[in-house]
Amino acid sequence: MSLPANLIDQLRRVRLFAMDVDGVLTDGRLYFQADGVEIKAFHTQDGQGLKLLKRAGLHVAIITGRDSPWSANGLLRWAFHTSIKAVKIN
Repeated sequence: MSLPANLIDQLRRVRLFAMDVDGVLTDGRLYFQADGVEIKAFHTQDGQGLKLLKRAGLHVAIITGRDSPWSANGLLRWAFHTSIKAVKIN
């Protein structure tokens, strides 16, 4: 599959890839341990794709409304440069 030259030029200017986590990197299911701790499953191929984006020079970030250990620890070590805590505005 070939892309139009003007699209390729536009894509070369992209410097940041930011996304939500729930329903984007997960299938939306939640798992709970006996003590109530929430667990999410992430696919290793998603991690590989994000690492390829980083290798290509893009900054990779997650945007989340949750304050949980997986966002601060696991995902950042996995493939991300940073996380952005979303703020709800009423």
